[in-house]
Amino acid sequence: MVYLKPNLVVVDGRIVKTPYYTSGVLIESNEIYTKIYAKLGLVLMWNQQDALMVELDNKFNNHTCGLCGDYNGIQIYNEFIKGDASYNSITYGNMQKISKPNAKCEDPDETQALPSCNEHRDECQRLLTSPAFADCRLRLNLEMYIQACMQDKCACNGKDDSFCLCSTISEYSRQCSHAGGRPGEWRTQNFCRKQLHKFYKDPNELCMMISVKKAASLLASATANMVERHMHLEKAFPKNVKNEQNFCTCNSGRWTCKDLPCPGTCSVQGGSHFTTFDGKKYTFHGDCYYVLAKGTANESYALLAELAPCGSTDKQTCLKTVVLLVDNKKNVVVFRSDGSVLLNEMTVNVPHVSSKGHRLFIFCFSGSFSVFKPSSNYFIVQTPFGLQMQIQLFRVMQLFVTVDQSVKGKIQGKCLCKCLCGNFNGMEGDDFRTTSGLIEATGSAFANTWKAQSTCTDQVEKLEDPCSLSIESGSEASSCPGNQVFLYNLTMCQQTCRSLADGEKYCLQDFAPVDGCGCPPNTYLDNQDNCVPISQCPCYYKGSYLESGEYFTKDGERCTCQKGVWKCTDDICYGTCMIYGSGHYNTFDGKFYDFDGSCEYVATQDFCGDKNSSGSFSIITENVPCGTTGVTCSKAIKMFLGKTELKLENKEYKEIQRDVGDDVQYWNRTVGLYLVIEASNGVMLIWDKKTTVFIKLSPDYKGKVCGLCGNFDDKANNDFTTRSGLLDSNPLNFGNSWKQSPMCPDVTQEIKPCDLKPHRKSWAEKECSIIQSEVFKICHSKVDPLPYYEACVHDACSCDTGGDCECFCSAVAAYAQECIKAEACVFWRTPDICPIFCDYYNPRNECDWHYEPCGSNITTCRMINNVTTNFTIPLLEGNKFLATLY
Repeated sequence: MVYLKPNLVVVDGRIVKTPYYTSGVLIESNEIYTKIYAKLGLVLMWNQQDALMVELDNKFNNHTCGLCGDYNGIQIYNEFIKGDASYNSITYGNMQKISKPNAKCEDPDETQALPSCNEHRDECQRLLTSPAFADCRLRLNLEMYIQACMQDKCACNGKDDSFCLCSTISEYSRQCSHAGGRPGEWRTQNFCRKQLHKFYKDPNELCMMISVKKAASLLASATANMVERHMHLEKAFPKNVKNEQNFCTCNSGRWTCKDLPCPGTCSVQGGSHFTTFDGKKYTFHGDCYYVLAKGTANESYALLAELAPCGSTDKQTCLKTVVLLVDNKKNVVVFRSDGSVLLNEMTVNVPHVSSKGHRLFIFCFSGSFSVFKPSSNYFIVQTPFGLQMQIQLFRVMQLFVTVDQSVKGKIQGKCLCKCLCGNFNGMEGDDFRTTSGLIEATGSAFANTWKAQSTCTDQVEKLEDPCSLSIESGSEASSCPGNQVFLYNLTMCQQTCRSLADGEKYCLQDFAPVDGCGCPPNTYLDNQDNCVPISQCPCYYKGSYLESGEYFTKDGERCTCQKGVWKCTDDICYGTCMIYGSGHYNTFDGKFYDFDGSCEYVATQDFCGDKNSSGSFSIITENVPCGTTGVTCSKAIKMFLGKTELKLENKEYKEIQRDVGDDVQYWNRTVGLYLVIEASNGVMLIWDKKTTVFIKLSPDYKGKVCGLCGNFDDKANNDFTTRSGLLDSNPLNFGNSWKQSPMCPDVTQEIKPCDLKPHRKSWAEKECSIIQSEVFKICHSKVDPLPYYEACVHDACSCDTGGDCECFCSAVAAYAQECIKAEACVFWRTPDICPIFCDYYNPRNECDWHYEPCGSNITTCRMINNVTTNFTIPLLEGNKFLATLY
């Protein structure tokens, strides 16, 4: 319960300071007004004296009672006329009295007629029809306010006091503005004068007032500094700001930033956790030598790592050896986990740091590299081509590789290869590029292409809990498989169809002839262990093989398999941002993060930087609490297209035409379970009518948008650019900067609903395990399931006030939709799990509509009439009608 008095706010019996936020209710106040915003659809504004305004959402139509009526659109019925009875205003008011045991309230006399007060009519009419209210006469019922003004004059008992009229005229001004009018300045020094110590602006703009002292302070500060709101504090920044990544200059109220030279670091930690030079993190349990980094021209240097199982299960992997090949492989340095160092197969004794603190130089071959040991736990390796290594020995072997910014993307003028450490081009999204040039979806599928030994077995993605114990056994074939033959003089690496795409040999040096199974001359080993001619070699992509001649498409790019190699078109890709569940975001550039803000936020817009006033669209997401843990869900979407505003809420959309803006044509249609809105300016919005929204942008917007969905420049590591233009590493600071109202409270800490509601965790993990189960097996190599599983558990724990199944279903549906995009169709819904009922209770081909888990290319009447837009609508889950119907 909220109790208001002038300069006092009490919530649930406790005095609070404003702004104050709790459970979807925001309270703001100053010396003039107190405002309350409730997410359920209520806005209250009180002038702390004699004027109260309440706004309600349309969903409350015909569902209210009290002095403000039943909100049914008819001013008389059910208030002053009910059945055969009729009431005057006094009687109706008395009927709304709240009876309290200790309250002594005397009802106004219902039989006493109101005085006519006609002697004041001319004065009231003159005031309310003055030039200041010229824009109000046709917008409001003038007679109602004239009558109220006359009653106010009577109540003053003939006193010549202008303040008797101020309340009614002020309310007339407010309601005029609310109806779209623009009242002029009607107050004067002698009539309804405001206090001089306030920085006054007419309430027709519904402004919250600030004191002149505070305004002057802010203005004085802004002349020399830029003021940035951050965590409810106002911090003044100097004209120039420098951090580790940027140098920013304040220019006309915005930060203009320039990238600074920053080194890149790649790491292998715990034997299975990788971070690339561009900051992409992934987990891979290997069992082979793998290429971490190397120069592509003449293979001037290479860095390898040996990974191997080191425990009772294959989920315990250790880094065993680090190998550095330099000087065109003339010198090979091997670092082992036991602390030994070998140079060209000769053991090298590495000294330590002397007691006087002088570094003892170990060796330097033709200026190619140097190694020293600053402590008993680390080796340091330095090279003249911009690569430095720090090798940790205790307790487990770990590796940290640093590359100078001056050689970003290049080493000795030659491009850095796309190995397990990525290519250091600042674009996190392309770090999973394989030896064949394609981009994989999971760490395992990517890392398998960078084996240094072709005989090693490909490793699969480990999806189970690493803390669980799983012992698996296998068998080894006793004869040559398929049509391979046994040979005694194999002197080269095995030729496979997979090696055609890799485009390079795995062998590091020649070796003595060996015997074993292999393919006859002019044939290649395919994925079925059969020897086939090159024309029949399939191509590998995201965990599966496609036959020669088959193709796949992704974001406008078409790749065709030809003799074991992908031949791809070089089309520009469309961008997609996804927002779903309780604050899960996947930006246009593929950055996945969580942000639980309970305000309105800019999802994406092209009103950015220097073009802040010349954009064509803006999409706002309104987040509301979806449980008692504090997490939020996107319950409403506002889409601004020129002067058209579309509001998507409660499973429907509403169009509002504004006075300002260009005409932007748009189309809407229902596809499966989704509402699709396509605009002529290259923007598409796909909404599941619940908590999931996809935003697609044409390539024309690359690098020209901003908001929670990032900047669409193919670089995920700069997606956290705040509204002021600064780059932040904290998703909370980044998200807070894009809120629409500065009075809305900031998010200060990450919410972990499973910690707050531990009794729900086991249920959430059990239900969400479907994402990592056999049901989605065909998708696991195409779309990494881990972030979607974690998001599902988060949502299932958080939705504890009803609708928990809806939260779970939305989370699984989000992963299923990504699988559809990757061409992996999964039938995951059942009568017990998130059912779509029609298809289960109507025999197939006997009902007009049928459920399709992966959608289909549907012909609509709009398509028949040759109405086309910029986009091809993606395949979407939902209902499909028979081919004979349109």
